[in-house]
Amino acid sequence: MGALLLICCSAGNPGIGGPDGGLESGGANVGGSGHQGGGTSSGGGSTPDISLGGGNATHAGSAGAADVDTSGCGDGLLQAAALGEVCDDGNNTSGDGCAADCMAVEANFACLKPGMPCESTVTCGDEKVSGAETCDDGNTKPLDGCNDACELEAGWVCPTPGDACQAAKCGDGIVAGVEQCEDGNATPASNDGCSAACALEPGYVCETPGSACRKAVCGDGVAEGGEPCDDENQVVGDGCSPSCEAEPVCDKPSDADGCSSRCGDGMLLKGDAEECDDGNKRDGDGCSATCQVEAGYQCAQQAGTLPASITIPFTFRDFIALPSASTKKQRHPDFQARCADLHSDIVSATLDVEGKPVNSGACNLNANCTLQLGPITLGADTCSPNESCPNGFDTCDELHANHPLAGHAGQDPFEFWYRDASDVNKSKVVPTVLTLSGGAYRFESAALYPFDADGWVKAGDEVAASGHNYGFTSEVRRWFEFNGGELLTFTGDDDVWVFINGKLALDIGGVHAIEKRSIRLNADGTVDCKIGEPGVFDDLDDCEVASRDLGLLAGKVYEIALFHAERHTSASNFRLALTGFVDAKSKCTPVCGDGTQTPGEACDDGKDNDDSAYGGCTKLCKRGPRCGDGKRQEPQEACDDGQNLTPYSPDQKGCAPGCQLPAWCGDAQVDSLFGEACDDGDNDGAYGGCEADCTLAPRCGDNVVDEPQENCDDGNAVSGDGCSAKCSKEAPK
Repeated sequence: MGALLLICCSAGNPGIGGPDGGLESGGANVGGSGHQGGGTSSGGGSTPDISLGGGNATHAGSAGAADVDTSGCGDGLLQAAALGEVCDDGNNTSGDGCAADCMAVEANFACLKPGMPCESTVTCGDEKVSGAETCDDGNTKPLDGCNDACELEAGWVCPTPGDACQAAKCGDGIVAGVEQCEDGNATPASNDGCSAACALEPGYVCETPGSACRKAVCGDGVAEGGEPCDDENQVVGDGCSPSCEAEPVCDKPSDADGCSSRCGDGMLLKGDAEECDDGNKRDGDGCSATCQVEAGYQCAQQAGTLPASITIPFTFRDFIALPSASTKKQRHPDFQARCADLHSDIVSATLDVEGKPVNSGACNLNANCTLQLGPITLGADTCSPNESCPNGFDTCDELHANHPLAGHAGQDPFEFWYRDASDVNKSKVVPTVLTLSGGAYRFESAALYPFDADGWVKAGDEVAASGHNYGFTSEVRRWFEFNGGELLTFTGDDDVWVFINGKLALDIGGVHAIEKRSIRLNADGTVDCKIGEPGVFDDLDDCEVASRDLGLLAGKVYEIALFHAERHTSASNFRLALTGFVDAKSKCTPVCGDGTQTPGEACDDGKDNDDSAYGGCTKLCKRGPRCGDGKRQEPQEACDDGQNLTPYSPDQKGCAPGCQLPAWCGDAQVDSLFGEACDDGDNDGAYGGCEADCTLAPRCGDNVVDEPQENCDDGNAVSGDGCSAKCSKEAPK
């Protein structure tokens, strides 16, 4: 009952356990005694008991099941002593952490519990570059140089694991690190929107990395490129200038407490919530869009270093002074009127609620006078009157409040001198450059004709005189911080009025030849007026009105508004000089050594900046000796090819992240992530070893009987199935 009968046909040793007998007992022998491994006899020793795998085979008459040795690589049990295994994950497949022969834990894996899958030790975001990673910046966020799989992103370098990645190069067309733009210049250059340090420049928009930047369009209603504002108009003094610069907000006609400075207007006053004001509203240039100093910068007013020039918008308005024969429009009677010489008090002492001059009425032509409105023929005397009065002229009959324009009944024609009306005037704003010379910003022209071949002449409603278009006005507005000592000098013909804080400060009214006047603001808020151009201001003669009280307070912002009219042929002179009416904007510069990297700095380690420290940052915020500079630094580096993106190299070329030698076939570690199935360091193809290409050499379990080492191979390396873990035939069970 239940006895196992073995018939040994061999003439040799009947023992079971080697090639001679053709069976491996896993250490148990069957002898003539009929007892092995603690088994019991049956049949007086005619039928032997067998013990396999160190266990006991039951006797034919035994009631228990046989203990069979099924050990081997892939059985999920670690047989370190018996088989030399260092891991066993329950299979004999490479690439999962435990080598196919269970003799090696593959690189970048940990096999903690036999019979369970091995675990990868590669963790993206752990600040260690391992496995196939080419970077690890301590997080798994993409678009910061090292993506969510710890792969280096184009345009970046990540030299130090755990640290933020940096831009590889300004000029590569990829915005990275602290770069703000990339315009495609192979050799980065400034003044095209994206600077040589890949920082945005004011007035430009850089939308597509690698493509040219474009100029912001002032007047399109979109505040961009650092524009503080864009109100789609050409009005000066409405809070947003025609050049899209912020203007202070002032109460009209005057502001007792001064105007309100705004972020982006270039003014920084005591008591402001602003820490800086560089004249724009753009982040990333040191002074933020809310006028706060940004990290990594220091900002200071440019005291003593005023710009070489300033640009002020001049608003010009053209009127019909000499109507053409074909026009159906009316001549403006205030232009090409009779010459009446210099007169003060033509305008009121304060501006109106819209900030415009008001006709005082002192020089109005009587209502019973008649105007010549049709074509005018200029004679030798260009001052011949184009009006006739029954009772003759007064000394100052120059304005025509009593003679409204057609279509504007009840309105003084003077109201249109500095207001737009499409049927009365044509206006344009011209950015005008004033150049710093002798401490003053100056604009000088002995031939100011902004509407030559333009305006009403171009429209055919007016004729030119001596090739020029006369009959226009000029309006200039500027804001300044009052401190006392400011000077303005004007030289020109015809009317000029200057108002400060809405109050008349200079009066050179009337149609007249060239006149020169200078005014100086005093610390007590008054203004003095002199005839001529300084020299020494106090050495000049006083004006008709030598001093006026403007009610100015030191440290406050006020508006200065100049109103000019060119009302008569045959000359047009305009010279303006401003001293002290220009405020320096904030200039922000990067601070090397504060620990914040800014455009133009390659790095900034703060107080740790060191010219000689490996992997550090120099005191000039340049990168010091480091991994990635293309020079091998000993002893810290095993290699450095400048890129260091080769974690595995079959030919042992290249350099791995961290400036370490890359893994290769032959380094005695199984790099299954790169296709290795084994690597014993020799890779000589010996039985049970590795081939030269790190594939498995002939071995037990490859389903090929490799003689003389094997006499069976059933494709696995476990015992108990007829072919043992060592590929020897097993005794039948």
